[in-house]
Amino acid sequence: MIKETYLLASSPSFQLSLGEEANINLSLEKNIPDEKPVIIILILLILFILLGLVSIMLPGIFVLIIINIGFILGIINSIISFLNALISIVGAVLEGVVTALLHFFESTVQALIDLLNPLVISTV
Repeated sequence: MIKETYLLASSPSFQLSLGEEANINLSLEKNIPDEKPVIIILILLILFILLGLVSIMLPGIFVLIIINIGFILGIINSIISFLNALISIVGAVLEGVVTALLHFFESTVQALIDLLNPLVISTV
């Protein structure tokens, strides 16, 4: 059996077939594409698309944030304006009440002076 294997291996047809098999194997190994560059290219393409979408959406996001901040500041401004108007109304009412009380006291004192003036003059 060893002699037959040696004779078979030493024959030119077997060596040729071994060489062809080796070439076929090498050519198959060379033609099999590696999947890593394809995956890397797909990842880079996806990242590029995402970067494009983010760069398109980013100004819109900033505008929405600014609009929301403006909306909140507008609400705060409205509340402050309402409180200012309320304080002005309360101040005007208080000013009217105080002015009315002062005029009342002034007229009361003037009436007392006018009422008591003849008594003071008659005693002098």
